[in-house]
Amino acid sequence: MTVSLSTRSAFLDYDATCFIPYAVAIVCDGTGEACVVVKSREDGRWKLPSAAIQPGESGEEAAVRAVQEQTGLTVGEAQPFIADSGKQVRAPGRPHAQLIRFGYRFFEWRGELQTQTSTTVHARFVGRPEIYEALGMSCDDLTIYEDHLCTLEADVPAEGGLVWVR
Repeated sequence: MTVSLSTRSAFLDYDATCFIPYAVAIVCDGTGEACVVVKSREDGRWKLPSAAIQPGESGEEAAVRAVQEQTGLTVGEAQPFIADSGKQVRAPGRPHAQLIRFGYRFFEWRGELQTQTSTTVHARFVGRPEIYEALGMSCDDLTIYEDHLCTLEADVPAEGGLVWVR
């Protein structure tokens, strides 16, 4: 089926998949295995700190913002380590939206972990195997955590260490 997009209205009405970029943050303890998880005020589920990437904002800036807003921590240098396509979701005005995730990890941080913020009802450090229980076996964030562990164990260098999957 061919769709003509010769007019502005046809283009605007076209039911194409839109892409929603967002950043996910792994804030590590000294070992690299334990990381911060937050319990969302919106749906009550545990997740890694994350945020949609706003227009004009880089993925790294969105990850830093997510950590600050959801945990109260100030993070140091970001290490990008993964980019992948997440699940399909419904977005306002777009029946087909595809999440594109960019993962950043932080080994340096300062401040005190706030257990409650305007967007979260709880935050804590968890490690293996507790993170599997906290995030749930089918959680998309669990794949991000496992990819983080794999790149740590493979000793992927920070420079040029981005892993593309899916």
